[in-house]
Amino acid sequence: MTYLNRNHGFGAVWPCEFCAEKRLRPFTRFDSYKSHIQAHAEYAPNARIRYVPAAVSRLRELTDKTRQRKLKMKNTATISAEADEH
Repeated sequence: MTYLNRNHGFGAVWPCEFCAEKRLRPFTRFDSYKSHIQAHAEYAPNARIRYVPAAVSRLRELTDKTRQRKLKMKNTATISAEADEH
């Protein structure tokens, strides 16, 4: 679906509010937008994307809104006990 979003104008668009110059193409994928904001939030002396202190709070808002996946870890003792039963 990203091809349709990118080339035909379907779906949501996220422009960067911290870039001084207007970007040629706004972000059509949320994960790309979020990583771009993360680049604004991290200070690096030779970075291509400039550091903006307000981006830190925006990144915090974005990470709070997104649902984190919970990894279900199986207990290794349970796995070995199940293998012994079979």
